[in-house]
Amino acid sequence: MRMILLFVCYGLFCLKSNAQEANSLAEGQALFIYNFTKFVAWPIEQKTPEFIIGILGPFDTFDPIKNYMQQKRVAGRTIVVKHFRKVSEIESNCHILMIASQYVKDMETIVTKTQSENVLLITEKDGSIEKGAAINFLVIDGKIKYEIKGSNIAKYQLKHALQLETLAYRKYD
Repeated sequence: MRMILLFVCYGLFCLKSNAQEANSLAEGQALFIYNFTKFVAWPIEQKTPEFIIGILGPFDTFDPIKNYMQQKRVAGRTIVVKHFRKVSEIESNCHILMIASQYVKDMETIVTKTQSENVLLITEKDGSIEKGAAINFLVIDGKIKYEIKGSNIAKYQLKHALQLETLAYRKYD
């Protein structure tokens, strides 16, 4: 029974994970980000009427994620996707913050700015996990994968299902 459940979760989670099947890398990432919301729990005080996803990066990252999330909901809440062009613009009410590769150089500042928040930091550049990201996207053999560090999730008082680690390409702790 456990194996069947794991297989079903894996199938749902990896749906369209092939970067060639997705129209773009950002669209594939959007699918993963939405699925991450099903495996991560935010503290009760973070239960706002809207679920906020912040994107620190260019429009080619922001637009596909915003478009994908338009009709989606998280625990009955409308998803709002906000675009930040500079680290200084990051708002404190984000549930998830997706950090484009060109901003990973600013991870120390981003971690400091968000350390008192309950935010899931997601990146797309090797080495980001060591800098404080909870989840980092990878493209391996044309497929979108992710690596995860559970202790970086816990730093932000977030809880995650073990399936999130089981389905990861690489797990750190």
